[in-house]
Amino acid sequence: MLRRLAERHVFLDLDRARPRPLMAQGALGMHSGAALSRRTGSDRERGIEEASAELLRHCGLDSLRGFSPAEREAWRRFAPIAALLDIGRWRDGERRGLVEVIRAKAGRSERDFIARYGAHPRLDASLVAWIRRNGGPEA
Repeated sequence: MLRRLAERHVFLDLDRARPRPLMAQGALGMHSGAALSRRTGSDRERGIEEASAELLRHCGLDSLRGFSPAEREAWRRFAPIAALLDIGRWRDGERRGLVEVIRAKAGRSERDFIARYGAHPRLDASLVAWIRRNGGPEA
């Protein structure tokens, strides 16, 4: 039984009112990489820079001034995923919340990130909807 359990990640979700679907993160990464390739061909770095700049505009930021190096890296890593979502249609507060989710990803502990992600229902709903629309399986 332990071998079978160890084949996959195990999650315990006790909130029956708001169950969290488990996303196939590998599929999401493959889709965001493919979207970068469509955007800039083989120039992955340029694609990331463009996605990052687009995310800055959507979130109403001029720059990443005041972000730590780890927060800047989290921003760069999340930007290609954010480019898949229609963040421009989100409310201002939802976009500000997204900035805080991304910054929390760079923290010393995943706890703050998980709390902020869980408190941002539009982000979770958008990612799940995108995966469903684009054939990405849920785990």
